[in-house]
Amino acid sequence: MINNSVSFNKTQRYYGLDIVRSVAMLLGLVIHVSVFFMDGQGFWMRGEHVTDPFNKMIFEFIHLFRMQLFFLLAGFFAQMVIERKGLSLFLKDRTKRILIPFVFALIFLVPLFDLVISASGQPSNLRRMLMDQSFMECLKSSVLYGLFSEQYHRDFIGFWHYWFIYFMLLMYTAHVALRWLLPSSFLSILGDWLRSIAQKPLAAIWLGLLCFPIHYSLSSPSLPPNHLNFDWNNLGYYLVFYFFGVGLYRSSAIIESFQKSCFINLSLGIILVPFTMLLTPLVGVNASAVHDLLNLQVVGFHWVTEAILEGGVLKAAVVLMRACAIWLLSLGFIGLAERFIRKSNPAVKYLSESSYWIFYIHVVLTFSLSLLLAKLDIINSLTKAYIIIVASFYILWWSYNTFVRYTFLGDYFMGQRKVRGQSEDHDHISTFSLLKYTWRPVLFGLFAAYVVGAAFREHGLIQGKQYLNEASLAQVPTVFDAVGKIDYVTDSYGRTALHLAADLRKDVRDYNPVAKLIPHFTHVNPLDNMQRTPLFNAARIGNIEDVRLLLAAGADPNLADKYGHTPAHVAAIKVGLKNNKISDNYFKLLTVLRENGANMSSKDSKGRDVNDCLKSFGGRVIK
Repeated sequence: MINNSVSFNKTQRYYGLDIVRSVAMLLGLVIHVSVFFMDGQGFWMRGEHVTDPFNKMIFEFIHLFRMQLFFLLAGFFAQMVIERKGLSLFLKDRTKRILIPFVFALIFLVPLFDLVISASGQPSNLRRMLMDQSFMECLKSSVLYGLFSEQYHRDFIGFWHYWFIYFMLLMYTAHVALRWLLPSSFLSILGDWLRSIAQKPLAAIWLGLLCFPIHYSLSSPSLPPNHLNFDWNNLGYYLVFYFFGVGLYRSSAIIESFQKSCFINLSLGIILVPFTMLLTPLVGVNASAVHDLLNLQVVGFHWVTEAILEGGVLKAAVVLMRACAIWLLSLGFIGLAERFIRKSNPAVKYLSESSYWIFYIHVVLTFSLSLLLAKLDIINSLTKAYIIIVASFYILWWSYNTFVRYTFLGDYFMGQRKVRGQSEDHDHISTFSLLKYTWRPVLFGLFAAYVVGAAFREHGLIQGKQYLNEASLAQVPTVFDAVGKIDYVTDSYGRTALHLAADLRKDVRDYNPVAKLIPHFTHVNPLDNMQRTPLFNAARIGNIEDVRLLLAAGADPNLADKYGHTPAHVAAIKVGLKNNKISDNYFKLLTVLRENGANMSSKDSKGRDVNDCLKSFGGRVIK
């Protein structure tokens, strides 16, 4: 039984938690490579034509729990520093190690990453500029956010992977503010609450149930990355984990219960993972056009109850499984690490000290290599991902030894630089030593990746993945030259290449894949699993040119999806977007559809015709 008194040891070292935190950061490198080569690539991560499901499994597993676990441990160690060194030293330390690196990255590295990665092939407005203008002009428009140029290519201020530092700064601010605003008894109350949860069988399940409401409110159950203008409830969800970590330090005896239940927690969490992988994407695919109006960001906040509540039993089940799996895996890994890592280990210590730097700097290397290697068809996608992950780790380890460990950068990324030759540096691990002790397992892993990846590649070619991926990439039109009709090629959700091409924003294409694909289809009204046509997708994305092309090719403007929404309903609903320019574009698109035979009296599943949707969501009427 856990002692109900407040228990925290001001001298105890938590080697297990330290390595879990470091591994959570380093796993970011893995998923930031896998995302380029997996089935269902993210919009900004496209490049590989024959993707594979193994990279998808790696990405989904890591992404499920990594950031929540990281923020939990951030709260734990923040409270530990405050208790042991005081609030003023905590603020000084976090200013040096978190705030200053973030400001430097935001001012100098983020624009540089934009340029380098766009030049490597990432779909973006800047890539379009690179195709049409000189490199120097694009450089001027990138450095310091276009300070030296009249052109500006960014739609919003994004942080790449530095968003996690941004959120940490917000969490530290909330942490310090609550210490000042709330009575000292608050932490004791928090600790008592944590102990009451920890004493329950399967505490992680109870925590998952408690988090269900806020998780359900998220615009996406999978918690996408955030930027300057973040989603309020995304931050709120991560804050739950952060303050759980704060309370965990104040009641660190709870960790003993997590040690005892670590195998049960991990087993149950892993059992849930396949279900979350299979079902989570369905929540996004099934979302109605009304969901596009939902905006839970700080600026432009727009609550749409219909969008939040849609999804029914499927969404509720997915959210509950994800919430429980997150806690099961997080507490399971904490318990496992503290159970078996009780002493300092040179290799573990070195990994912990280098992890912050490796994660901080890795994106420009891994993203560029991924985009460039994706263009090579001589090896399969799983092997490419493996090579990039291993090579990047070696290169970044070398950069840590060369530029960080013994230089002023060590003061920011380690707390204090090391001095060569001193006793505390006897455990130095050179890059050569790392290669010497790891080359055998690395080669074995390469062989395994090649064999498994080759099988996935052949299967992907038979399925026609290259056509689907090019349709959503629009960079190599010759992919379609040697093929006839491809109506039969669909993804897991019944979407054809024409569906995916119509769903691609116009400003990130190298050519128009819709025009290229129409001759390869027997008819242009194929239905996906949601009963949506390519015309529906083109209307939803707001591309009037594609809408005209599809209508001219015989697309039916009156086919409705499972919500009863026709392309005209979609356009009418999206007139309700708060951006006036975009709203006007959808109103013009609606006019085009009406002029080409769209039935304005068609009713959706809620009994609303097109004009009802236009008036209800957009506040307009069409004459």
